[in-house]
Amino acid sequence: MSDYIDQYKVFYDNNGYDNNDPVIRAKNTIEKHIKDTNSNTLMDYGCGLCTHYDKHRVHDQWGITEENLYRYDPAIEKYSVNPDKVFDAVINTDVMEHIPEPYVDDVIQDIFKHSSKLVYFSIATSPAKAILPNGENAHCTLKTHQQWCERISKFKGNQKVVVETWGRSPGSTILS
Repeated sequence: MSDYIDQYKVFYDNNGYDNNDPVIRAKNTIEKHIKDTNSNTLMDYGCGLCTHYDKHRVHDQWGITEENLYRYDPAIEKYSVNPDKVFDAVINTDVMEHIPEPYVDDVIQDIFKHSSKLVYFSIATSPAKAILPNGENAHCTLKTHQQWCERISKFKGNQKVVVETWGRSPGSTILS
């Protein structure tokens, strides 16, 4: 997995995804689920460059203070510490399709380990426009909406779990 993280370090050093922020696209949906679950603390798992917080301040719209917002992305040095902490909500947008298949279950388990009330997934189901420095498509794990729901549901606890997919296999499901 570290070789993929290294690819993303180079990608982000070249402003990868700076103008295509998936959190901005999903901000109203995320807000609804944060409010429905009375979530006050949030971890953004795979936060990327964080323009959605630094420039657009979407967490203000969600009612999440700066102190209650944790940013995690292993490819960005200042956000690379995976905390040993539980948050009310964990969101991950445009993350799972970037995880190599052998590591998908570990990442899903880690996401659930950090959440007590809400887990929100937004996952692409089509190849990316972005190509990594090694020439590979940035979306290395592509599944249908149903396949993602089945995979994620194996690890679900008592949290509200929202799975939204877009691309070739769009869908929105709340797992119960």
